[in-house]
Amino acid sequence: MYHLDEFLAMLESEGFKQVHKSSFMGRKWRELKWHTQPEEYHIYWRSPVLVSFDSHEAIWVNGGYVWYNWLPTKSEDVRQLQGYWKDRLWVGHHDCRYGFQDKLHILEQNGVLVCPWVEHNDLWLVNYMERYQENLDVAVTNKTKIATMPEDVGRCISA
Repeated sequence: MYHLDEFLAMLESEGFKQVHKSSFMGRKWRELKWHTQPEEYHIYWRSPVLVSFDSHEAIWVNGGYVWYNWLPTKSEDVRQLQGYWKDRLWVGHHDCRYGFQDKLHILEQNGVLVCPWVEHNDLWLVNYMERYQENLDVAVTNKTKIATMPEDVGRCISA
């Protein structure tokens, strides 16, 4: 698990910029009961790659994903990545907590990252508490968060 400060420093060293940050009340099971605690949801961008994640205890990266559209030079280059094919394009994502820099460099060295995105049907810009909301509409949540980002980001990822 990444320490939040270390992960933010690593993102910035790779040229990513924060395009969204929001606070929410999380919860933690401790001493046989739920306790609320302040948490953060972050979205970072380096064209055309989006990184979204939330905090745990406000000091750790709880979970999150790297999102992109990628035209690989060889189809076997997708073996370590999650996603799906859209013609010859890999509509991908992967967990941001594991091998972030290695996987980013694999993408850059073995294909072309595409902007604007052609598609991303599984985009999930939802913090860990929002997923418990009754009648959660992920498309509306995504659209609301994208609206807070710079226009160039919205133009690239709004397939």
